[in-house]
Amino acid sequence: MIAFSILKAGCLIWVGAIGFWNVVAGLRQAWQLSRQKIRATDGVILSSRVASGRDFGVVAGDALFYWPAVSFSYEVDGERLTGDRISIAVVRTSDESQVVRKLQ
Repeated sequence: MIAFSILKAGCLIWVGAIGFWNVVAGLRQAWQLSRQKIRATDGVILSSRVASGRDFGVVAGDALFYWPAVSFSYEVDGERLTGDRISIAVVRTSDESQVVRKLQ
């Protein structure tokens, strides 16, 4: 019984050490990424529109929401890349005109 308790404690210490190491490694990687310079580059908007969809989890029942759907391309170190993730003040709203104003 004592041997089992020692083995159990050893396993818990080992798992705890691995977990701690993973947290430290993740924080170190996040710190290194935050220190990198983001280079500016020109891009081309391929498409932009107001997307819409229903959200059935809303307290008031099903609600229609709108959000900007944008795709773009850009070039970095001779490689052409595309994306569709943007950051603006409004992510999703029930007011379509608010999204239209953001896209203009």
